[in-house]
Amino acid sequence: MVGRSWFHVPLQIKKALKGLRVEVSHRGEVRRKYRINGLTKQSSRDLRFKLSTGETKTVRDYFRETCKLQLSYDFLPCLQVGTEQKPNYLPMEVCALEAKLLLWWYGKTELNSSAVAK
Repeated sequence: MVGRSWFHVPLQIKKALKGLRVEVSHRGEVRRKYRINGLTKQSSRDLRFKLSTGETKTVRDYFRETCKLQLSYDFLPCLQVGTEQKPNYLPMEVCALEAKLLLWWYGKTELNSSAVAK
Protein backbone atom coordinates (compact mmCIF):
# COMPACT_ATOMS: atom_id res chain seq x y z
CA MET A 1 0.00 0.00 0.00
CA VAL A 2 2.07 2.86 -1.28
CA GLY A 3 1.35 6.24 0.29
CA ARG A 4 -1.11 4.84 2.86
CA SER A 5 -0.72 4.03 6.50
CA TRP A 6 -1.36 0.48 7.72
CA PHE A 7 -3.59 2.11 10.34
CA HIS A 8 -6.33 2.50 7.70
CA VAL A 9 -6.36 -1.15 6.58
CA PRO A 10 -8.77 -2.39 9.30
CA LEU A 11 -11.14 0.50 8.51
CA GLN A 12 -11.12 -0.43 4.81
CA ILE A 13 -11.80 -4.08 5.68
CA LYS A 14 -14.69 -3.05 7.95
CA LYS A 15 -16.23 -0.98 5.16
CA ALA A 16 -15.83 -3.81 2.65
CA LEU A 17 -17.44 -6.39 4.96
CA LYS A 18 -20.34 -4.29 6.27
CA GLY A 19 -23.64 -5.43 4.81
CA LEU A 20 -22.35 -8.70 3.32
CA ARG A 21 -24.26 -11.87 4.19
CA VAL A 22 -22.60 -14.94 5.67
CA GLU A 23 -23.76 -18.45 6.43
CA VAL A 24 -22.49 -20.25 9.55
CA SER A 25 -21.13 -23.78 9.48
CA HIS A 26 -20.78 -24.60 13.19
CA ARG A 27 -24.40 -25.61 13.82
CA GLY A 28 -24.44 -28.93 11.96
CA GLU A 29 -27.38 -29.18 9.55
CA VAL A 30 -28.76 -25.77 10.56
CA ARG A 31 -27.43 -23.20 8.09
CA ARG A 32 -28.24 -19.82 9.56
CA LYS A 33 -27.54 -16.61 7.63
CA TYR A 34 -26.44 -13.28 9.08
CA ARG A 35 -25.65 -9.80 7.78
CA ILE A 36 -22.27 -8.41 8.86
CA ASN A 37 -22.53 -5.18 10.86
CA GLY A 38 -18.87 -4.81 11.74
CA LEU A 39 -15.54 -6.27 12.69
CA THR A 40 -14.32 -6.46 16.29
CA LYS A 41 -11.08 -4.85 17.42
CA GLN A 42 -10.24 -7.85 19.59
CA SER A 43 -9.53 -11.45 18.59
CA SER A 44 -11.81 -14.32 19.57
CA ARG A 45 -9.35 -15.32 22.32
CA ASP A 46 -9.55 -11.83 23.90
CA LEU A 47 -13.11 -10.71 23.14
CA ARG A 48 -15.39 -11.21 26.15
CA PHE A 49 -19.18 -11.10 26.32
CA LYS A 50 -21.80 -11.70 28.96
CA LEU A 51 -24.00 -14.80 28.81
CA SER A 52 -27.67 -14.76 29.82
CA THR A 53 -26.57 -16.42 33.08
CA GLY A 54 -24.43 -13.38 33.90
CA GLU A 55 -21.18 -15.28 33.36
CA THR A 56 -18.50 -13.65 31.17
CA LYS A 57 -16.65 -15.75 28.56
CA THR A 58 -14.36 -15.24 25.61
CA VAL A 59 -15.69 -16.10 22.17
CA ARG A 60 -13.03 -18.84 21.87
CA ASP A 61 -14.08 -20.45 25.17
CA TYR A 62 -17.76 -20.22 24.26
CA PHE A 63 -17.24 -22.05 20.94
CA ARG A 64 -15.00 -24.65 22.60
CA GLU A 65 -17.46 -25.42 25.39
CA THR A 66 -20.84 -24.91 23.72
CA CYS A 67 -20.18 -25.93 20.11
CA LYS A 68 -17.34 -28.40 20.81
CA LEU A 69 -15.22 -26.50 18.29
CA GLN A 70 -11.53 -25.73 18.77
CA LEU A 71 -10.84 -22.54 16.80
CA SER A 72 -7.73 -22.71 14.62
CA TYR A 73 -7.59 -18.96 13.96
CA ASP A 74 -8.38 -17.53 17.39
CA PHE A 75 -6.00 -14.63 16.73
CA LEU A 76 -8.35 -13.16 14.08
CA PRO A 77 -11.05 -10.61 14.91
CA CYS A 78 -14.69 -11.69 14.95
CA LEU A 79 -17.52 -10.62 12.70
CA GLN A 80 -20.21 -8.67 14.51
CA VAL A 81 -23.60 -9.74 13.20
CA GLY A 82 -25.85 -8.49 15.98
CA THR A 83 -26.90 -4.98 16.89
CA GLU A 84 -25.04 -2.57 19.18
CA GLN A 85 -27.63 -3.27 21.88
CA LYS A 86 -27.48 -7.06 21.47
CA PRO A 87 -24.13 -7.98 19.92
CA ASN A 88 -23.52 -11.38 18.36
CA TYR A 89 -19.91 -12.29 17.57
CA LEU A 90 -18.86 -14.98 15.11
CA PRO A 91 -15.30 -16.19 14.48
CA MET A 92 -14.43 -15.81 10.81
CA GLU A 93 -13.62 -19.50 10.40
CA VAL A 94 -17.24 -20.55 11.01
CA CYS A 95 -18.56 -18.13 8.37
CA ALA A 96 -18.81 -18.44 4.59
CA LEU A 97 -19.95 -15.78 2.17
CA GLU A 98 -23.38 -16.45 0.69
CA ALA A 99 -23.26 -18.38 -2.61
CA LYS A 100 -25.07 -15.61 -4.52
CA LEU A 101 -22.43 -13.13 -3.45
CA LEU A 102 -19.63 -15.43 -4.57
CA LEU A 103 -21.26 -15.87 -7.98
CA TRP A 104 -21.65 -12.11 -8.32
CA TRP A 105 -18.02 -11.55 -7.30
CA TYR A 106 -16.78 -14.24 -9.69
CA GLY A 107 -18.72 -12.63 -12.54
CA LYS A 108 -17.34 -9.21 -11.66
CA THR A 109 -13.72 -10.43 -11.63
CA GLU A 110 -14.27 -12.28 -14.93
CA LEU A 111 -15.48 -9.02 -16.48
CA ASN A 112 -12.48 -7.13 -15.13
CA SER A 113 -9.96 -9.71 -16.34
CA SER A 114 -11.54 -9.87 -19.82
CA ALA A 115 -11.48 -6.06 -20.07
CA VAL A 116 -7.78 -6.03 -19.11
CA ALA A 117 -7.00 -8.70 -21.73
CA LYS A 118 -8.25 -6.44 -24.58
